[in-house]
Amino acid sequence: MRLLIIITFFILLFYQSNAQQNNIAKLDSIIYYRDLSKDNKLSLEERLSFALKASDLSKYLDIDSTKVLNNRSLSFLYLMLNDYEPFKKV
Repeated sequence: MRLLIIITFFILLFYQSNAQQNNIAKLDSIIYYRDLSKDNKLSLEERLSFALKASDLSKYLDIDSTKVLNNRSLSFLYLMLNDYEPFKKV
């Protein structure tokens, strides 16, 4: 019985560790896409596509601070492109 409890504990511990690593990888991707969306060397359309990717990932993770930062970048790019309808939805 003890062995079963110990094995279950380690399996749950491994699962939680793996889930945290997955979230860290997604956060790194969000930061990467957000940085690309602010890169002035890229066209506005390319920057918008990176901002959309960052926004989609942040919605998936459901972390409020990343949502706010990504939506701010996304809103700014919509304004730069004079595209007001999607801007209202952000």
